[in-house]
Parts: sequence; C-alpha cells; structure tokens
Amino acid sequence: VLHEDGQRKIQITYTGCGGYLIEDGEDAIMLDPYFSNLSNLVTLSFKRLKVDTVAIDAFFERKFHSPKDELGKVKAVLIAHSHYDHLADAPSVITRNLNTDVVQLIGGPTTHHIVNTFSNQLIKKVLSRQGAIVSGAAINIPTTKGKIRITPIVAEHAPHFMGMKVLPDCKLSEDPKKYPKRVRKFPEGESYNYMIDFMDKNDNIYFRIFSNAGSACNEGVGYPMQKLLDEKEVDVLFLCTASYSQVKRYPKGIIWQTVPKHIIFNHWENFFQKTKKLEKRPAVVPFTNARKLIDNLLSDSLLMRSKIDFTFPTPKTEVEFVY
Repeated sequence: VLHEDGQRKIQITYTGCGGYLIEDGEDAIMLDPYFSNLSNLVTLSFKRLKVDTVAIDAFFERKFHSPKDELGKVKAVLIAHSHYDHLADAPSVITRNLNTDVVQLIGGPTTHHIVNTFSNQLIKKVLSRQGAIVSGAAINIPTTKGKIRITPIVAEHAPHFMGMKVLPDCKLSEDPKKYPKRVRKFPEGESYNYMIDFMDKNDNIYFRIFSNAGSACNEGVGYPMQKLLDEKEVDVLFLCTASYSQVKRYPKGIIWQTVPKHIIFNHWENFFQKTKKLEKRPAVVPFTNARKLIDNLLSDSLLMRSKIDFTFPTPKTEVEFVY
C-alpha cells in the first residue's frame, strides 16, 4: 500500500507488556495481546483474572474504527509463552475483536491446551486452523502482497528476581479441566522467539522482525539460526526488558548476533498499574533497572559503531518503518 508520501511502510504499535500490533497495509499480526493490567504485585499469584474488554475495545476502535476487525486484517496472533500476561486476554481478543474466519493462533502445546478450554466455541475454529508449533518449522500466512513467514525458535523464560521464578514454569500435556481464572493457573509452558518475515509473491523478504519479546534469555538461547540470518539483515528487534539482569549477557548477546537496524524494548513498564495511569506517569516494572540497561547500551561499541537506534515505547506508541 502506497501512503500519501508515496512510501511503503510497516507500522508497529506497542500494546503493552509483550504485545505488538504489526501492520503492513491491509495485513497485520498481533503478538501477546494483553490489556487487562492487574494491580497489587504482593497478591499477584492469587489474583482472579478479569478481561478488561473496555480497554480492548477502545484500542480496536482507535486502530480499526470499530471494536472488531470485521475485514480480517489481523491474520495471526503469536504467543511467546503461556503466562497470564501473554495469554489470558488472547482468547477473548480473538473471539470478540478479531475475525475468526481468518485469524490463526500460533503458540506452543501448553498454549493450545489452555485455549482449548475457553468457553466460546469460535475458538475451536481458530485452533483447528494451525496446530501447536514446532521449533524451526516455518508457518506461512498468505497476505495481499505475498505472505508472512513465521519461524518459531525455542527460547526460555528468565527468573523473575534473585534467580527464582514466581509463576509456575511447568508444561501441560493435556487440556486443563476448565479455562484458568487465576494467575497461577497459567503455567509458563513452552517459550518461543519468532523470526517474522514479510515476503512478496516471489518469496523475497522485504521486511524482517526478530521477536525476543517474550522473555529475556541467556546468551545463545533462542537465537535465530545462521541460515536465517544469511537471508537478510534484521530490520527491527523486539527485546523484553523485564528480568534482563537475571540472565547472562542479555541483551548484548542477541544484539551482536542479529545486528538489527532498530531495537524496540517491551515489557519494561509497570504492568501492575492500569494503562491510563501509566499514560499519565510512566513507571518501570519492579525489580528492573531500566536506566542501567540504557547506560549499558549507550556504552556498547557495536551499537555506537553500527548506529543502531532503540525505542522504549509507552503503550499505544506507534513507530513506522519505510521499506
């Protein structure tokens, strides 16, 4: 799609936590759509979940001029892992706000087991479209320009603080009895990074995103295969900020491996506060020294030599990239 200035653009909207909406003209995908920020970190593990449909509908009204993507612009929803702040809103978003005739859910076995118990029967149609993903096996999503190729890569979830995980890290091999209602009922499951390639009808990649948005990883874990990196440089790298200090040589390792043109950091804001409050006064997620991370990046010779830009967006921030 040619914009008014005659340029083709990818628009990336940060939705909060690990979430993004990525638009390429008439086609789009979403990553980890979570809008229902819970308050009170102390009692988090026992919190009862409630989907903030008002916040979700407001987002879709702003982006699609309707609370529902009637035309089916969003072709896929990618889930990095199965914790509540990545998965809990997704079934509601898919069935209430997206076009279930078009969209597919891309995630691991645990994600599929959990979502399969969601009460709305429309989810069955979405799940039958694409089974649980296999690491390294590309998923091709047809688009108006060609396709979006999604390549999942096994990653990991960093400890939350002091080398410990607060939320359960188990995997599910069967459906739970019912859809989870509390935070602790969303186990971590399998963790994935994603190489996201926008390709034309001749299978040429014209824009590339590598998503390490789900969680910080130790050096060498979740890195894209060299054969993928040999195809094209990374235009945009998504990087999870939370718990970066709990793993080794992150994010410098993945930056040096991919050498992106631009970095967008996510999961940095205090998602234990409502988005409206964060819009008025941004705050960093507890136990995360974002200032130290920025200072480390600014002192990194590769970033300085390669002139890699980076962005710490607040929720609803839109960034456009010309290709």
